[in-house]
Amino acid sequence: MRKLPFTLLLALTGMVFASGCTVLQQTVLPPELALREVRLVQADLRTQRYTVTLDAYNPNTFSIGLEAIQWQLELAGYEFAKGSLALSEKLPARESVPLTLEMQTNLFDYARHALSRLIAGDDEFEYRLSGSAQVDSPLRRSVPFEETGRVNIQR
Repeated sequence: MRKLPFTLLLALTGMVFASGCTVLQQTVLPPELALREVRLVQADLRTQRYTVTLDAYNPNTFSIGLEAIQWQLELAGYEFAKGSLALSEKLPARESVPLTLEMQTNLFDYARHALSRLIAGDDEFEYRLSGSAQVDSPLRRSVPFEETGRVNIQR
C-alpha cells in the first residue's frame, strides 16, 4: 500500500472542506421580503407617522433566524424612508411572518406630494423596497433584497 505525500493529503483535505462550505452556502436561500402595507397613522404640517408591514418569507425547508434588516423605501419615485431594525425572528420553513416597522418622516416636499395625491383620492403608489437582511445561518451572512410593485396607502 502506497502512502500519500503529506502535501497531497493536505490539498485533498482543503478541497473537501472548501466544497463542503460551498454546498452549505448554496443550500441556505435568503428570505424574501415584500411590502404588504403602508398605513398613515398621523399627519400634520410638520411630521407624518406611518407603520410599514413587510412579509418575510422563508423559502427553505428548515427554519432560519432573521437578525436584522437595513432597508430603504421609495414611494412614487421619491425616497420615503430608510433605516435599520434589529430583530430576533425565527422564520419557519416555507412560511411568512409579518414584520411591522414604525417610522416618522419630516419630509415636507414628499409629504406635500403624497398628501396631494391622497386628497385627490389616489391611494395607490409605486414602491421600491431594497436593502439587506442579516440571516442567522451556519455561515451568518447578509443577503440583499429588492422588491418593486404597487401598494395602497391606508388612511
